[in-house]
Amino acid sequence: EAVFREFGLEKSKLERPLLAMISRIDPQKGFDLLVPALDNLLAQDLTFVLLGSGNKEIESRLQQIAARIREHLALYQAGQPRRE
Repeated sequence: EAVFREFGLEKSKLERPLLAMISRIDPQKGFDLLVPALDNLLAQDLTFVLLGSGNKEIESRLQQIAARIREHLALYQAGQPRRE
């Protein structure tokens, strides 16, 4: 519950599995594989919280996905405020 509250996620979705990742966003870390798979992954009725920054192109793609699927994906980058 604390993670959902901290990151402004819907508390009504607490029963969903929660995946959390803290990482540098970079192809070396596998983000070039993760980004194309996110739509299928998030269709599994789970919540994914990602904290990280790095490769600007991948960050941009992640931001686009987060804007489209806000109830499933929370993306937080260094220096940016969390959504309330």
